[in-house]
Amino acid sequence: MKLVVSKDSFFTSAMAAHIIEGQLHQKPASFIALPSGPTPVAMFEQLVDAYTKKEVDFSKAHFMGVDEYLGYGHDHPDSVAHSLYQRFFLPCGIRPDQIHLIDGSADPEKECAAFSRFLDEVGGLDLIVTGIGLNGHLAYNEPAESLSPRIHVNGLGENTRLSLMKDFSDQTEIPSQIITLGIADFLNARKLLVVATGPNKSSVVRRLVQTREVSTFFPASFMILHKNAILSVDEVAGKELNPDFISQSIG
Repeated sequence: MKLVVSKDSFFTSAMAAHIIEGQLHQKPASFIALPSGPTPVAMFEQLVDAYTKKEVDFSKAHFMGVDEYLGYGHDHPDSVAHSLYQRFFLPCGIRPDQIHLIDGSADPEKECAAFSRFLDEVGGLDLIVTGIGLNGHLAYNEPAESLSPRIHVNGLGENTRLSLMKDFSDQTEIPSQIITLGIADFLNARKLLVVATGPNKSSVVRRLVQTREVSTFFPASFMILHKNAILSVDEVAGKELNPDFISQSIG
């Protein structure tokens, strides 16, 4: 796992956007899984800017979300799908045939099976971009005695649900379950980028960087098994790190 520490969240977002652009320069027909929520907002803004300036070509790529709230269809205003459409797909002219989004309103068992088959058919994802939770969850794979390997329905812990409140228009209707990529889906991806910004992530970043053991009770620890994983953080998220762990700083 490579660690990249940037000056602030703007440069962390720039790094994430640069990695996506680099992936598409290397392989224009890449399959990429993207996150939603507040962390990637600036990343999407920079991708839109690059698209407007004709610095990146999305026309051959394929995109999916790393997760979707159970019961939320693509048109739900708080869905992952709606967020990706508004922040990235529409402003960047991504065609419908390039978009492969989990439907949280569909039969969950059939939806999980269909996406697992889809990932097998395309040979796995080329790049996954996601965040890390305060408890070490990876794309809402919450700490547990066991973790599912493939796309599955997962329960959201109470603290995770509380952290999501600010992202929902109706804070009395925070979902309790989510359909998300499994740990094997992450490990099978050819590249994994995990982004963490802000002072509230400093403790979990330190724990991840210093860990030497893989544990289902700390799902992010599975990153250390990946041959091409990048942890990109800003300085405040990395404030608890020993300088010896920092391999690169930009900005």
